[in-house]
Amino acid sequence: MIPRGRFHVSLTNLLKALIWLPFSNMENDDKVLEVKNIFNDKFGFQNSFFLSSCRISFLSILEGLEIDSNSEVLLAPITIPDMVNAIRISGHTPVFAELNKASHSLDIDSIEQSRTDKTKVVLLTYLSGFIPNVEEIKEYCDKKNLILVEDFSQLIGASYKGKPLGSFGDYAVASFSIGKTVTAQVGGALIVNKRGNEAKNILAKAIENSMEAPKKSFFYSQLVENTKIEILTSPLVFNLLTGPALKLVAKYFPDKYLGIHKSGVVNRFNEKDLFFDDIPIKRDKFKRELFFKFNNYMAKLLLRSIREWDERKSKRADNLSYFLKEFGGSCPSYIGEGIFQKDVFPIRVAVNCRNPKLVQLKLISHGIDTGTYGLNLCHRESVFKDHETSLPVAEGIHKNCIFISLHEKVKKEDLARAIRVLKEVLVEN
Repeated sequence: MIPRGRFHVSLTNLLKALIWLPFSNMENDDKVLEVKNIFNDKFGFQNSFFLSSCRISFLSILEGLEIDSNSEVLLAPITIPDMVNAIRISGHTPVFAELNKASHSLDIDSIEQSRTDKTKVVLLTYLSGFIPNVEEIKEYCDKKNLILVEDFSQLIGASYKGKPLGSFGDYAVASFSIGKTVTAQVGGALIVNKRGNEAKNILAKAIENSMEAPKKSFFYSQLVENTKIEILTSPLVFNLLTGPALKLVAKYFPDKYLGIHKSGVVNRFNEKDLFFDDIPIKRDKFKRELFFKFNNYMAKLLLRSIREWDERKSKRADNLSYFLKEFGGSCPSYIGEGIFQKDVFPIRVAVNCRNPKLVQLKLISHGIDTGTYGLNLCHRESVFKDHETSLPVAEGIHKNCIFISLHEKVKKEDLARAIRVLKEVLVEN
């Protein structure tokens, strides 16, 4: 059996993090610089700053930019609501742009169609491990005097034509949340690739936005919930308990299975979680608790994740090669086109389905748990109705894609069975 996703951290490390927590001083941050330098050396950056989250990193950039108020910021509609909120809180206007079907990302055509004289910033988010032609996009942005900000949260460590993602834009942001391949449980990075007063202003804002110490209670609740999830998705428990339970739910209550990510049980925890991404809320400001500094405890967790990154990446690459060999040759039309590009770094495979709900239910009946885009389709969220627009390609991607995990913890024999069943299901549907 295969769960729809697992954390890129072991149960042992989660338990160690719980043990370390009571003895950690949340005020101390003297070890962060050392870990930041290791991060920069490992992933090819010159100047980075660690904050509480990706959204606060993005907010710091927007607050420090030397642009007029009410400037337009182009972004993908598939994103977390708080990236939209960061634009609004900083006094600017979010403008959702169409996605490229192959890369699940903005491209030059969509930027050109959406930009106006008020457009000053482009947020280029890499989704599903696909990489657009960021080199051409950067050249276009330079030509049009647009500031390019990369969000490489799902692609930390990936490169395009030998150059690290996060180093193409004027600035970049990334998340270190629990679901990312490089994680500190929470946290985020701000990458500064420019020099000058504007860059200094942004770094000053980053420091201003990370002055307070985080509360241990927040980390404790995160770790407890994440440990539960890791146990429930571990091979033994998933095969004997979680997987069979999901099969029963899908058989007798299919709507509950298909909506499990947003179920009442899940949301009761999520509503207490400062960083939960999916709940669409229109904010006039971020809660003060979000503006905490990146401390030694977080740095220790991040360092462990960085040290394990190469091995995990190698296993994911093996799973991708196997999937493309066994599945891609016979059913290429079903797979997101971007996965066949040279520069690709997926932790899961996007499969285009005519009837994704039926395919999901068929797959879970064979013990293969699949997910869809967990990120919101923000231009259709009622809280952002002032920015609503028609983006049929993005809506089709969000509606029709299901994801097969290529996680480093997925065994070859399980992946082989998933491929066999997926072929059968897609042919039938």
